[in-house]
Amino acid sequence: MLMVGTDFGSKGGMSAVINVYLRSGLLDKWKILYVQTHRDGSKRLKLITAIGAWWRVLIKAASGKLAGAHIHVAAGASFWRKSLIVLPVFFLRAPVIFHIHDGEFSSFYWSRCGVVARYLVRQILERSYVIALSKSWVDELKVIAPKAVVVCIPNPVELTPVVDRDSRKTDSITVLFLGRLSKEKGVFDLLEAFAAIRNTSIKWKLILAGNGDLERARKLANDLGLSAKVEFMGWVGPKKKAELLSIADVLVLPSYFEGLPMAVLEGMASGLPVVSSRVGGIPDVIEDSVNGLLFSPGDITALSHCFEKLGADFPFAKKLGRAARLRAENDFSVPVVIERLEKLYICVGFKRV
Repeated sequence: MLMVGTDFGSKGGMSAVINVYLRSGLLDKWKILYVQTHRDGSKRLKLITAIGAWWRVLIKAASGKLAGAHIHVAAGASFWRKSLIVLPVFFLRAPVIFHIHDGEFSSFYWSRCGVVARYLVRQILERSYVIALSKSWVDELKVIAPKAVVVCIPNPVELTPVVDRDSRKTDSITVLFLGRLSKEKGVFDLLEAFAAIRNTSIKWKLILAGNGDLERARKLANDLGLSAKVEFMGWVGPKKKAELLSIADVLVLPSYFEGLPMAVLEGMASGLPVVSSRVGGIPDVIEDSVNGLLFSPGDITALSHCFEKLGADFPFAKKLGRAARLRAENDFSVPVVIERLEKLYICVGFKRV
């Protein structure tokens, strides 16, 4: 059996999910051969990686021993690259799972694909089993490919001991953003909302952890007078990310497009109240004023008010964090999600060796 996706060391949510699968023992348990079709680096390196992956799959297919494939895909080039690689598996009539991670997949289909491309997308999905990250995504994908078998399996998150935040000072709040610094992730809206916070009795700090347009973000922070309140970390690895989650009081994600972002799940698992835009699968995870706060993407005033609401009521903020942790334990912990995935493996006909 094959699992096809990005390099384990790549930056981004897809790599984070695949690494959770790896640490869970799933690949060893099912004797899965992992094939990397993409890695960070130059265009030449990416092309060599893609060609090498296609060649490996072709050789395995020629041996006649392929039991099936679990394909991790995003929109655009990722989808087409993986579709080419999976053709030998289709030829052998082995079962294929297309696992869609990208919150912009519907936009990719409706806005960036012509008539022929849409036909090809439908044919590929309808010849596969499709994993959607949220219930709302299931409905969207069924519109795109009505004959496809689409199931909802969320991303898994590893649970760590929750930091005791009750003993912390109540006159300061650290807000953490994990992700790419870009317009699509709402980072520039976040800086403007942070500058608009009126509660001056609280010492506010914003940590931006991610790569992307750091120069533009730094300039905007300076222009808004936030230099002393904003810390730019750049991209951080797992160890540093865990450290940042432990010192944060709030996790924020003001994106315009999302699937089921690992940053939100990691914030929940850390017992943090999550402030997020109401996009993608996030409303299926965050219930407003129950385990987090939601606002419409691009609404800077509403985002600023969310911060002020948490700053004005620390017990309320901690209540949201406890509820978020409980939801993560019950619905998104590794054992819960892996069990659902293994049930799908059995259903489609994959067999453990």
